[in-house]
Amino acid sequence: MVMNQSILEKAKQLFWQMLEKEKDDPWGLKLHIPHAEKWVKKILVWYPEVDEEILLLSVWLHDIGHYPVGSEDHAITGERIARKFLIEMEYGEKKREAVLHCIRSHRNKDIKPATLEAKVFCGVDSLSHFTYAPYIVMYHDGRLDEAIAKLERDFDDLKPLPQLRWEVEPLYSAWKKLLLELKRIDL
Repeated sequence: MVMNQSILEKAKQLFWQMLEKEKDDPWGLKLHIPHAEKWVKKILVWYPEVDEEILLLSVWLHDIGHYPVGSEDHAITGERIARKFLIEMEYGEKKREAVLHCIRSHRNKDIKPATLEAKVFCGVDSLSHFTYAPYIVMYHDGRLDEAIAKLERDFDDLKPLPQLRWEVEPLYSAWKKLLLELKRIDL
């Protein structure tokens, strides 16, 4: 399948422009998004039937609703921004809806991942947290219990993808041990 590189590049530009407007990056998206993209490449080895274009567009658009920080869930805001962008880019309806479903369901809140792409993407989002270290940032922000809960939620998100869950179980265990030790020390 031929990938639409043009729309992918425009999605990346949209993401970086959104971040440039912000003075700070409290969500760590500058690291999170590139790590998520790396996980897509690795995951395609295990799930070659997944549409790479849908996953990569989802990577670059799924957190676009974080900024400016507001009261609405970022998945809802992100879905709205991504819909407008994809329509303006004249991206086909079937693929557009697949990307939008990945965006909206990536946190497993009001909408659960229903397609293979959405389940894999939810895993991609969570897997990237194991390799760019938001848990330690949360610890330094005084949110250790929240970091532990996030670690558990991220590992739980991998249940529909047993191969990936098995692959990162050592990372999960290492993070859990570190976070629990930090809690025990209680600085």
